Amino acid sequence: MLNTSIELTEILNTKKGAGIYVLDIEFGTKGKLYISYLDFFDDLNQCDYVKVIEFAKVTTAPRLIFQSTPCLSMLNLSQQQGSYTASGRMTLSKSALYVAGGMVMIDLAHNIYPDPYIVRLSGTFKKDLALSNLFGSVAKVDLKTLRVTKVSTGHRNPQGLAFDPKTNTLWESEHGPSGGDELNIIKQGLNYGWPYVTLGRPYYDSDLLPENNLLKTRYSSHKG
Repeated sequence: MLNTSIELTEILNTKKGAGIYVLDIEFGTKGKLYISYLDFFDDLNQCDYVKVIEFAKVTTAPRLIFQSTPCLSMLNLSQQQGSYTASGRMTLSKSALYVAGGMVMIDLAHNIYPDPYIVRLSGTFKKDLALSNLFGSVAKVDLKTLRVTKVSTGHRNPQGLAFDPKTNTLWESEHGPSGGDELNIIKQGLNYGWPYVTLGRPYYDSDLLPENNLLKTRYSSHKG
């Protein structure tokens, strides 16, 4: 087995006050390699992105094939890494790359929107979700044209993504609230519920109070 070390910081020429946080790695056909990572900055004037690069071969320079939208940034490094690590899980079909993203625009523990640590949000949840091609959704990247389309929405914290080539089925697993983890078959255009419905229970009883349940989540339910 070939043991090759890839230094992302050298490839991407990281600037002072910035960082790279690797999220996932996928191996494609014919020696191709895909790496997803968070490109973040300490400077709030800079944009933070989840990006995916493709290596035709490990020894060649990569090309950027995916960059999340919209432009977001965090107020501090620890909160930044903690939120964005829910994003960037990948899987491959014959002609496409799928990228999953967690609902990092809200406080997952308390279901509060907007997350006070994220800047450049409009404050309108549905508008910000519609503008995003990654957060709380699964995105599809056509590997020939690099066109990005949103496949599904309503995902809380995806930690698993897999494509079955025999049945052409896209599977996704995600962390829900207490007792609410999910295994989903992903289909085009569907909303999988979060943050409006969930099979789980809130981690904190106080979140059941109307004044704290800001998005009116229906717990222990997945109707619709």
